Amino acid sequence: MNEHAVSSCFPRACRLWLVLIVAAAALGGCLGPGTSQSIRYYALTSVAAGQAEERTQRRMGIMPVRLPGYLDRPALIERRGVEILPHPFSAWAAPLDREFPRVLAENLQRAYPGSEVVVFPWRRGFAPEQRLDVDVARFEIENGTALLHARWRVLGTNGEGSAPAAESRIQVPVAGNDDQARVAALSLALGRFSDEVALALKR
Repeated sequence: MNEHAVSSCFPRACRLWLVLIVAAAALGGCLGPGTSQSIRYYALTSVAAGQAEERTQRRMGIMPVRLPGYLDRPALIERRGVEILPHPFSAWAAPLDREFPRVLAENLQRAYPGSEVVVFPWRRGFAPEQRLDVDVARFEIENGTALLHARWRVLGTNGEGSAPAAESRIQVPVAGNDDQARVAALSLALGRFSDEVALALKR
């Protein structure tokens, strides 16, 4: 990992990861000898959903993705109305505000082979022809369904000349009753969101 990647780990997120690890260790001790439970770590995965476009030389930049504050934690969560339920032994392998744009970029790269899709901060000399601005309202599990609600828009080279803002409201049923199935459903929801963005970029 280079220095730039290390510096992108926000102090608050790092503290949350440390708190989760310490709390899990303490809880394991409370459970007694032989009954401790280890934390499982999960990562979003790219999904080859829609059909790829012809090879192009697009340069697309993904701006910092905004997520709700209650997602700024290591633990996977479920939601019941206004109640947020963290899963104490299931955590994201990396902060979600880095995982989400990383996988979004991978999905768009698959949709546009030959293009460059780069997550902010992009490297020196990279000048995106289009910039994607995403504001996520929901990205969680509720009632056995993965939900992704987001507003987004495509900006020009310097952040001007944008198309009207669009809204995506995606639901994917969870095919199972464990966190692996929940993360798979969230990944598929992100894949479908990527398809909607790719279709807009095509226009």
